[in-house]
Amino acid sequence: MNGSASRDLCDLLGSERPIVQAPVGECATPELVAAVAEAGGIGTLACTWTAPERLPELVARVRALTPGRFAANLVLWFDVDAQLDALLALAVPVVTFSWGQPGRRRIERCHAAGARVVVQVGSAAGALEAAADGADILVAQGVEAGGHVQSSTPLRALLDDVLAAAGAVPVVAAGGLALRAHVERVLASGAAGAMLGTSFLATAESGAHDEYKAALVSAGDRSTALTVCFDGEW
Repeated sequence: MNGSASRDLCDLLGSERPIVQAPVGECATPELVAAVAEAGGIGTLACTWTAPERLPELVARVRALTPGRFAANLVLWFDVDAQLDALLALAVPVVTFSWGQPGRRRIERCHAAGARVVVQVGSAAGALEAAADGADILVAQGVEAGGHVQSSTPLRALLDDVLAAAGAVPVVAAGGLALRAHVERVLASGAAGAMLGTSFLATAESGAHDEYKAALVSAGDRSTALTVCFDGEW
């Protein structure tokens, strides 16, 4: 198990455990984000489709529920600079970017505001670019991930490629991870941590519909199913 890398990741994030809750849209309620933080991980608010003027309310709700560290995610397929301005003004401790490269200027702005920067990638080329621009942490998202997926490469192969490209930058594995054994496997393969999304959707704090939660629970440990439910554009 990659204990040293996991400790480095936790030091960067300010967490106790190398577990990150993925930004699962409106299902990532402040209550869910806070619960993950209380358990020692990093919860993530999905902020892309939230009006900038509403972000102070959501961030305040998280902070009222936990003193723990948390993250805010922005999807770069969309225009999110107004949301980024609001999040930095709120001193959000960790900003994560997906579906695009934030670029050196955005990363430097985050650092100047005291925020750590996490960039999700789906290829070695993306990892090289993000690391060169100053990202603190990379997320290698394999094709097994839920929702809108950046990569077309299975996590096992992608993780090796991203680790080779990342240099000293810690890498979090994502995609098809749900059980303790899955987390242990990616840590043993060199990842510093694991990002899980679907597993958190079945929790009491999740904003997912009760029927959806029941379907997830009844699915048990069946393998990931690839569908076209989220196909097209981003």
